[in-house]
Amino acid sequence: MESQDYYRILEIERSASGAEIKAAYHRLAKRFHPDVTDDPDGESKFKAMAEAYRMLKGRETRRAYDRRDLHAHDGSGYAAPNDALDAWCALFLWPPWSLFWLR
Repeated sequence: MESQDYYRILEIERSASGAEIKAAYHRLAKRFHPDVTDDPDGESKFKAMAEAYRMLKGRETRRAYDRRDLHAHDGSGYAAPNDALDAWCALFLWPPWSLFWLR
């Protein structure tokens, strides 16, 4: 499966703020909404744009997308070493009382 570049779909830079992402989504939604567009590919563009917005509008989903996209084209299929270390360390950070169980 080919990875889509959600930033390219929304026609924004990777450093765009949340307000810029929302503005780009609304601008493109007005242009490609199936009820108003004359573009034969308008419906598929609208669906791709809505998917891109769902992924980029939330802080956590955007961070996960950026992390995955960073390693999408290296062909290794493995997460970066820091990701595995961060996941392991997170096991001991929450809930706080879990540290008492290690004694």
